[in-house]
Amino acid sequence: YLLVGLIGLFVGVLYVFRSMKNEDFKSRSEKIIYFVQGVGSSMLITWISYEITDY
Repeated sequence: YLLVGLIGLFVGVLYVFRSMKNEDFKSRSEKIIYFVQGVGSSMLITWISYEITDY
């Protein structure tokens, strides 16, 4: 599970950095929320994919 989490974290960070260029943020907290949501959703999708393939 640790490896799956690390892969999800890495992919999420790369995705957020790529998509941040197209966004216009009003404050720093908005940028942090966007980052956490992007990384979290990527980790969740990676974990669900792992569970499906393991099942």
